[in-house]
Amino acid sequence: LASATQFTAVRINAAPGVRPAPELAVGQDFERAGAGSVLTSEQVKTLRAVLYDEKSFKLNQVPKCEFVPDAAVIAQSGVDAVEVLLSFKCDALMFFATKPGGRSIPGAMLVFKPARKPLLAWVKEVLPNDAVIRGLK
Repeated sequence: LASATQFTAVRINAAPGVRPAPELAVGQDFERAGAGSVLTSEQVKTLRAVLYDEKSFKLNQVPKCEFVPDAAVIAQSGVDAVEVLLSFKCDALMFFATKPGGRSIPGAMLVFKPARKPLLAWVKEVLPNDAVIRGLK
């Protein structure tokens, strides 16, 4: 995330058991809905403040439900990217590293229950015109 030059927030369409279209794939099994929103430097700063704070996470817990993301942030650095998938149903996020050719490598999954409120407010701010995102509780 530190070396990324462009950040985009997107809503995720999750259809378990359905292979995502390659041009829309996020993570390994999910698909982005629409073009998303390119983030401002202030929005990136807010996201980094949450993600870089270890108090945002319960590091000794695993999610207690099936991980189905609602939104993602794609942090692009040249041809490589880091995708941060956010599930508000599970209060968890998962990192993926993407490589040229569509390869996606899963990374850490973290429970963000302590940071749920600010992350939810942030997602609603960066995707204000998305009815599904606005409906998240």
